[in-house]
Amino acid sequence: MIRYSLFDLSEIKVYTVKNQFLCTAKRVTKAHPMAYYLGDIKDVEDLKQKIQKQKRLKNKTIKELQKFLPNVDLIHTKPSEIYHCRFASNSIRRKKLR
Repeated sequence: MIRYSLFDLSEIKVYTVKNQFLCTAKRVTKAHPMAYYLGDIKDVEDLKQKIQKQKRLKNKTIKELQKFLPNVDLIHTKPSEIYHCRFASNSIRRKKLR
C-alpha cells in the first residue's frame, strides 16, 4: 500500500497490508543515456552520481538478502533462482517444524 500527498509528489510512503511502515520512496530524475558523450559537465556528473547510487543500492540489497539466504551466491544468481531458493528454504523450515 502506498500513501502520498498531492501537494508533494517527490516521495511516497510504502506500507504493508497490515499498515506497517516499510520505507519512503523518493522520485528519481531520468538521465539521458547519451549524456556521457553528448552532455555538458553537469550532465556527465549527474550520470556518474546516478550510476554510483545504483551500485550502492544493489550492494545494499545483496547484503540484506544474504541475511535471509546465507548459502546462496547472490552475485552470480539470477533473480528467478533467488525466488526459488527462498521458496525452497521456507518449505524445508515448514517440514522441520512438523
